[in-house]
Amino acid sequence: MPAPAPAPAPAPAPAPPPAAAQRAILVVAGDAALQRALERGLANRGYALQGARDGAGALVALQRERPDGVVIDLASGVAPDGVRLLRRIRDIDASLPVIAVAPSAADRDAVTVGAIRSGAFVLGTPATPEVVHAAFEQALGQQRRADALAYYRRREGRGAGLAQLLGESVPMLRLKTQLRLLLDAEARCREAPAVLLLGDSGTGKGQVARALHFDGARRERPFVRIDVEELAAPEAEARLFGRERSDGAPERRLGLVEAADGGTLFISDLGAMAPPLQSRLATLLRERCIRRLDGTREVPLDVRVVAATRYAPETLLRSGHLRPELHRSLAAAALQLVPLRERGDDMWLLAHNFVKGTAERRGLAPPRLSGAARELMTSHPWPGNVRELRHAIERAVLVQPDGTIESNHLEFAPAPRPAPPPPPPELNLHRLEREALAQALQRAYGNVSQAARLLGISRDTMRYRIARHALAGPRAAR
Repeated sequence: MPAPAPAPAPAPAPAPPPAAAQRAILVVAGDAALQRALERGLANRGYALQGARDGAGALVALQRERPDGVVIDLASGVAPDGVRLLRRIRDIDASLPVIAVAPSAADRDAVTVGAIRSGAFVLGTPATPEVVHAAFEQALGQQRRADALAYYRRREGRGAGLAQLLGESVPMLRLKTQLRLLLDAEARCREAPAVLLLGDSGTGKGQVARALHFDGARRERPFVRIDVEELAAPEAEARLFGRERSDGAPERRLGLVEAADGGTLFISDLGAMAPPLQSRLATLLRERCIRRLDGTREVPLDVRVVAATRYAPETLLRSGHLRPELHRSLAAAALQLVPLRERGDDMWLLAHNFVKGTAERRGLAPPRLSGAARELMTSHPWPGNVRELRHAIERAVLVQPDGTIESNHLEFAPAPRPAPPPPPPELNLHRLEREALAQALQRAYGNVSQAARLLGISRDTMRYRIARHALAGPRAAR
């Protein structure tokens, strides 16, 4: 009789789930009462608490344990040096969330102000576990947003410095030298000089502006690009310079200029900017402040302005498309970008870079340029400059079938006629009056009486001219 089969071995018990990561919190208090209260209330919320009795012990624990956050009880024995300790913590780790429990004594205001200036979240007494937990969640949320913003700025800055301005021709070497001198001046001076970039369309003025920003001292601050042609005329001033609260605008609106505070403001087409906006920009460069629409106070700003145009400044000045006061503010640092046809062998350096980059993005082996393709590229005048070269190469990489770019794979835009200078502003009294009325109504949100005051005319005259120009709107009868 065969022996019975052995019983199957029991299945191994499932591994316990990994313990949830705990946030280490350092509690700095003159007595242990706050730490005990927080331990009882925060143990089930994923916190592991450590303690320190004074500033010296806190700094040792901070260096040794590296906690995720700090609670400082300014209401206990640590209060005399609590604000000083906050500053030391900020020196060690500027991003560490810190919660300060304010005292209730007579010196509360001074201690609280010092804690707030040190970047702490200040809580009143008693600091319950629920309130501390909510404060840490808010602080961590702000830190996550700050980290995400820093990440996107770093990612945006990759490939945007001087090293990415490809070219070894004499004009490019001269341009790089001028840019390095500007960056050196920015490092020495508190106020970075404004810059005017001159060059045909497609010569890389936007890339130069980004190189100035991301290789300079302002790289961690915003880079704001303004495409002037995309600004709708009625709202252009508010979009650029913001709007203060008023009867018709219940909420404050920050403009693009203010969004660039501490960083760089790049204006892509200076000649297309309306003269009144140019005057306001010149005031910003001269006085380092702006006034929002409907506002009464000056807002100080630290903005580096980089403006670009494809026309010669003299042409823009003669035609009335460039205000002399703005030109004076920009002319001190004017840089000329030369066309691609004047850069010699830089074309091949750029072409091979575009071939390699396009092939990598598409998962292809980089193709080579045939002799016929090179001859065609040499004879082409490249009116669209570097931008046209990039588009032509990117298309050729995608359509070539066998690893070689032939001449029939290259398509060029037809050579345009030379760009005429911008026409002078139209001097039409009827049109100018209508635009003034429309702008006043827009600023006054349709309120006729307020618009009349802006124009310095009576309400009856305003109503007559509104009817004459057929500008009546929802609030025009007021």
